[in-house]
Amino acid sequence: MAVRRSYFQTAWVVQDLATAIPRWLEQALVGPFFVLPHSRIDDAVYRGSPVTPDISVAVAQVGPMQVELIEQHDKEPSPFTVELPSMGLHHHIAATTDDLDADIEHYASQGVEAVFTGLVGDARFAFFDTRSSLGFMTEIMEHSPAVEELFGLVARVGAEWDGSDPIRMLPG
Repeated sequence: MAVRRSYFQTAWVVQDLATAIPRWLEQALVGPFFVLPHSRIDDAVYRGSPVTPDISVAVAQVGPMQVELIEQHDKEPSPFTVELPSMGLHHHIAATTDDLDADIEHYASQGVEAVFTGLVGDARFAFFDTRSSLGFMTEIMEHSPAVEELFGLVARVGAEWDGSDPIRMLPG
């Protein structure tokens, strides 16, 4: 288990991506956003039960940090079904790992449950309910060439962004 972890992402759950993205573009000067509508999560389990939440995500890069905005379109139980203020709610930070099972054991040894697990592409992930100790959840995702390629693209485009084409769609 690593003594220190590098977090690459901070995420917000929002009521509506179409409203939230322009706010982030105009007020925080973060962009461009890459949007994945109705993102698929395979083998999703929330608090022990299989789930199929309908979510859309948007990601942008600002310096070394990725900003993720998440909108859930249905009422399916998930970590994203929370009471939301109009501007959204800080939800989680995320890091990658080489050994998700070891991370699950690490958090379990501290009494922190992996409340949401699944696959994005070929990358396994787990959300840990660290809200009582940190004020937000923690996501740990296994390294994956496909996911790292996508995140690399977001980072490169973000570093070179000239303000044009601020919202870009990703294939679903």
